[in-house]
Amino acid sequence: MAGIQTPRLLLRPARPSDVVDLHGVLSDRRAMRYWSSLPHTTIAQTRAWLSVAGTAYCAFRPLIPGKD
Repeated sequence: MAGIQTPRLLLRPARPSDVVDLHGVLSDRRAMRYWSSLPHTTIAQTRAWLSVAGTAYCAFRPLIPGKD
């Protein structure tokens, strides 16, 4: 999937190359305050999360109206 793009924003599925940036957010105590898990403590934990998140995204993608 290429994503959704507007002049100011690009929404796309996370990629393995995003792991460092995602870890920056997922390890931040303030950012994770209302998240369903504690902040990540290692980059390996974020890699594992990204692997599962990507799989979950693919599993639910057909449920998005107008997407095949």
